[in-house]
Amino acid sequence: MKIGFIGAGNMGEAIMRGLISAKLISPSSIMISDKKLARVKYISAKYKVKTCKSNSRCLKNVDIVILCIKPQDMKKLLSEFSAIDLRKKLIITIAAGVRTSTIEKSLKRARVIRVMPNTPALLGKGMSVLCRGKNSLLRDFQTAKKIFSTVGECLAADEEQMDAFTAVSGCGPAYVFLLAELMIKAGISAGLSKKDSEKLVKQTFSGAAQMMEESGMSPEKLRIKVTSPGGMTEEALKIFYKNKFSSIVKKAVIAAKKKGKKLSSMA
Repeated sequence: MKIGFIGAGNMGEAIMRGLISAKLISPSSIMISDKKLARVKYISAKYKVKTCKSNSRCLKNVDIVILCIKPQDMKKLLSEFSAIDLRKKLIITIAAGVRTSTIEKSLKRARVIRVMPNTPALLGKGMSVLCRGKNSLLRDFQTAKKIFSTVGECLAADEEQMDAFTAVSGCGPAYVFLLAELMIKAGISAGLSKKDSEKLVKQTFSGAAQMMEESGMSPEKLRIKVTSPGGMTEEALKIFYKNKFSSIVKKAVIAAKKKGKKLSSMA
């Protein structure tokens, strides 16, 4: 099995590293292509993978190609592939908002699996959501799942749900980082040093995430458990409720979902 990566950015590198670390494939069976030649040189030297001078050559020489590109670059890329025989190829795309039907329309025989990973994949702690295109086979889905399991957890979805999954999971780390950023600033405003505030917030997020993972309790129950009646936590939460924090979060997720639909129409 040979795998090609078109686009060798952070996510492409994370998947590549996961495959090699899990010994699912040898570096000599990986090929990469990227418009940034310096990036290709760096990745090739670091992981000892092969390089291609063009995207089409990369696709021709592999069994599976993973499209790690921006949604706005998809149309141009697909035009490069239109003359290639795809009957024995599996195409995996991680471009946000780009539907499998968009790829299938340009590449008539394409077997497509769409995946939305998130940035914790860089640490092997990602959450990837996968859906099948109409021409894909069950074994294609299983292959994609095996690949993305090397960088975290996987979940299957219908394509109609993908924008919602992306709005929660794909975008989710940014929401967490924003809250952490604001808590650090608030800690400084409350009189803490920047160093202490950062340490407190980072460890609090890390510990809270582990509690959600290992306690077997829902986030709601964990919140209630830590909120003593008449205490400091309750006082802080009153401000969240008063300022309709839950509504803000809901609106943010819905806005991201709508953007996903808009991106799909642009691809």
